[in-house]
Amino acid sequence: MESSLVYGVSETRTYISRIMKDATHGLISKIRNKATNEEVFMLNNKMFNELLALVDVKNIIEYDENLKIYTVYNEMIPQFYGEGSTKKEAFDNIFDEVIEFMDDYRENIDMYSSIFNGMQQFLLGYLLLKLDDKEKVKEILRIA
Repeated sequence: MESSLVYGVSETRTYISRIMKDATHGLISKIRNKATNEEVFMLNNKMFNELLALVDVKNIIEYDENLKIYTVYNEMIPQFYGEGSTKKEAFDNIFDEVIEFMDDYRENIDMYSSIFNGMQQFLLGYLLLKLDDKEKVKEILRIA
């Protein structure tokens, strides 16, 4: 163990109460799988939400004069898009697309984890945690 905040995967089972207590108090623990060199970090909800607030989520709205249709897409995750004859309809459709995409994301996480960067994965991971709360999803993606 490198320090009291770095744990091997097997140690995590033994020290999970301490790791969670440390995280609650604002310490960040690192859990390392020595076999694969993968690392994950444990941090508290307050820190997580502050980091999430720094994520710049923008939706781009375009209007096609010829087709008389609005298109809205998320700048960070362009797979989130919607179309409609009104802005509201386009935003309603983007929400439906998000829910549909998240099912595909969960089922094909191995593929997507190699495509999306860390910030995109951060946002997608949080959305997965909140899928049962439609209003929260809309709030996160600023499509409310």
